[in-house]
Amino acid sequence: MAAVSQDKKELSDSLFYMWRCVIAIAHADGTIPAQERDYLDKVIGNLERIYGLTPDQDKVLEADLKEPRKISDLLPHVTAPEDRASLIYFGDLVAHADGTITPNEHNILQKLHDDQMKTIDVQKLKLEIDADIAARRDERAREMADIHKTEQKKHPVFAALDRLMLRFGIDILD
Repeated sequence: MAAVSQDKKELSDSLFYMWRCVIAIAHADGTIPAQERDYLDKVIGNLERIYGLTPDQDKVLEADLKEPRKISDLLPHVTAPEDRASLIYFGDLVAHADGTITPNEHNILQKLHDDQMKTIDVQKLKLEIDADIAARRDERAREMADIHKTEQKKHPVFAALDRLMLRFGIDILD
């Protein structure tokens, strides 16, 4: 990949191929309607503005817009999980850009969604969520213990006011 100027981010191969897949989705119904083409032109303009496409990348995207590519050939290069998830989102946007979704577009999006869901370890995700809930519960318990210690030193009216204010996220009393 060519060097990126100091003011531009680096466009990863995974993200580049994600956008190539989005273009392939736009071709799914055999043509790229004007609304979808407008959307893709804006995307390419933003890629140029943010990343500074190399001449080769620009040529590849223009060729992809003219001639459909097989998403199955491009998809293996979309390796970053966030790019795979973004592909579903942006693919859906481009497919709906003309106000209709064709059966081919729907089938591609459904397959991408199903493939993405297969990669999610639901049990691991559940454990991470449970651990986060427990950590937040413990943090809240520590905060409440600190409040109770502080309250014992205050006049009951000020303690009640302090508790009320803390519920609104305002800590004005020491």
